[in-house]
Amino acid sequence: MLPLLRLCRCTPHGPTQNNGTSCAFCGELQPDTQHLESHNYSFCAEQPAQERTFFRKDHLTQHLRLAHNECKFHAPTMESWISYDHEIQSRCGLCDARLMSWTERVEHLAAHFKQGKTMNDWVGGHEFEPYVEQFVENAVPPFLIAMEKKTPDPFSASNPSHAFQAPESSGFTLKINCIHHLDEQLRGFIKTQVTQGHVPTDIEIQNHARILVYGS
Repeated sequence: MLPLLRLCRCTPHGPTQNNGTSCAFCGELQPDTQHLESHNYSFCAEQPAQERTFFRKDHLTQHLRLAHNECKFHAPTMESWISYDHEIQSRCGLCDARLMSWTERVEHLAAHFKQGKTMNDWVGGHEFEPYVEQFVENAVPPFLIAMEKKTPDPFSASNPSHAFQAPESSGFTLKINCIHHLDEQLRGFIKTQVTQGHVPTDIEIQNHARILVYGS
């Protein structure tokens, strides 16, 4: 994960640039409404902000191509569409503290690890805000990291072959946010077990998570 959250939002300043004298999508001078609508501006602008915001520049580029009639990313104009969010709120699974920025998170966790804590001591999730969490890709829940580290082929987010692909036999449906969906599945598993009179142990929950993700 990055120390700063990069936000790429489509046309945050509107469909024109240079005081309204040129099109923000293609640079055409003195664009009229018909021209702007040829880029499907209104349809995009009416969508919720989270639907028009991307954490990666290539995802914004893909959005421009698919939603705005093969529009390309033009620098430096569209570079102004990119901003950085320092205030990424989260939770520490080692002491349950609420962390209000990424810098605070890095320093806080570093202090725990210097004191001898490891991911074996982690409980629960990161609890990022929903708009951040929905863009987490190719990751495993933090409470599985310690167990995953001991496997023959530990998960690595930078390894393309480890990109999340749930096996058909697992019944695990791929969503935009796999971590959130896994959390939902595990909550359902725990609820079912408790209803049947059994409180599952941490190991049982971890094993069930492994089955959901890897199918075995």
